[in-house]
Amino acid sequence: MGLVERDEEMAALKALLAGAVLGQGKIALVGGGVATGKSELLHAFAEQAIEQGALAITATGSRMERDLAFGVVGQLIHDAPLTAGDRERALALLHEGVRGTASPGIRPGTHRQVDPHVVHGLCMILLELSERCPLVIAVDDVHHADHASLLCLSHLCRRVRLARIMAVFGHSGQAWHGGAFIHELLRRPYCHRFRLAPLSRDGVVSMVRQRVGRAAAERFAEEWDTLSGGNPLLAAALAEDHRESVRSGRGERRVVPGDRYAQAVLSCLHRGEPRTLRVARGLAVLGGPDLLARLLGIGPADVARELHALTDAGLLSDGRFRHEAARAAVLADMDAEERAGLHGRAAEAAHDAGAAPAVIAAHLLEAGRADAPWAVPVLEEAARAALRAGRADAAVAQLTLARRACRDEPRRARITASLLRAQWRIDPGATPALLAELAEAERRGALRGGDAVALARALLWHGRAEDARAVLGRLGEGAVCAAGCDCGTAGELSATQLWLRVTHPPLHTPPGFGARLSRK
Repeated sequence: MGLVERDEEMAALKALLAGAVLGQGKIALVGGGVATGKSELLHAFAEQAIEQGALAITATGSRMERDLAFGVVGQLIHDAPLTAGDRERALALLHEGVRGTASPGIRPGTHRQVDPHVVHGLCMILLELSERCPLVIAVDDVHHADHASLLCLSHLCRRVRLARIMAVFGHSGQAWHGGAFIHELLRRPYCHRFRLAPLSRDGVVSMVRQRVGRAAAERFAEEWDTLSGGNPLLAAALAEDHRESVRSGRGERRVVPGDRYAQAVLSCLHRGEPRTLRVARGLAVLGGPDLLARLLGIGPADVARELHALTDAGLLSDGRFRHEAARAAVLADMDAEERAGLHGRAAEAAHDAGAAPAVIAAHLLEAGRADAPWAVPVLEEAARAALRAGRADAAVAQLTLARRACRDEPRRARITASLLRAQWRIDPGATPALLAELAEAERRGALRGGDAVALARALLWHGRAEDARAVLGRLGEGAVCAAGCDCGTAGELSATQLWLRVTHPPLHTPPGFGARLSRK
């Protein structure tokens, strides 16, 4: 990926190197959001160091190698053009240092005691090298460096002021593992800090133009900028998706994020801090930031900091993912168990916050369980609202989960009857599996009123006339109580009688049915 809108930073780094070549050592810290071009800037600067009469040695920190003692310093030593004697001495010091930190019984992640002799010896080798030739030491992702390497780099940086050395460190803009190292460097008067901002709209267009041409870059300038948030990695991925879309003949009427964009989003997240990834996953589950602190069990200030980091990386706008494709990629990146667990906790958080039943029900469906005492009633209420809105599919899904979770037999029968009604709107032929359960519940007296009428109509539709006659007969004989008529049931009975008169004349007045209606 070529450098775009980084000329100012490159010029400043070159000016610092000019001073270092003359024996005025410098330190540069290059920070910014994830994937905003820090690595590209460091690599480009290291390549240009030779033009100013210096040589460059490089290393990269890795979260996976934080417990690998002297890992980063080892990279620098192996990259340095040392004499045979110096290389032998350096390798011996590295071996001694690693062996000294490999004490038994020390847990991974614990800072081990580091031999000061080893630290000093390794730093002296690099200082001696700078006496022969000006030296650029470039360490990318220094926040992922191991503890022993950070001690060596700190020791070296305290001694570069009068040396022909320029040390350049790329680091995350967040609070992170190597924070103490950065804070110590910032106290040095010869330390300079740079923060890479996201690309401007013109910068994004310039980057995209290299991949898709001037016409497409300028035609969709607003979309490139909005979807990438100024993140060079995301902008390049969008451009590649667009090129693939054009090649495949799907057209170029707009910018549509595809697989490369999704991969770039995940790359940004996995290159950041674990807590940032955790917040991104919670945000993907919730869809918005309101309940994040409650969902994840972390403080609002911590949530705000991680949301800022995600915004800085170009992934969010106003607390939400810039495109649904980014949210979908984050959800798909989780395993099923983790995703279901987050949705279950999201349902609890939404219920405690008084969210709408439809919102809570959506999380319950994704969680695949409804074992809280409030869950079944919420699903029923959400299903009623869905049916009123004409969304029978949603109601079927909600009632199916409620039916599976309900342990109270009469209530389960009512839920099953509601499910029958909802399913009937979509496909009456798909209801036989419910009829046996409802018929048994009706025979035991667990299904009454309008639910029993709905059962009778379904039985008739499926050709089970005698079973329907029996249901209507029992309903007609026992539907009136001492308090009088159930008006809702009476209405359904009246409608059913009219329907039967047209569709099933022999059944339009089953035993007890007419008597039931005459009492209206």
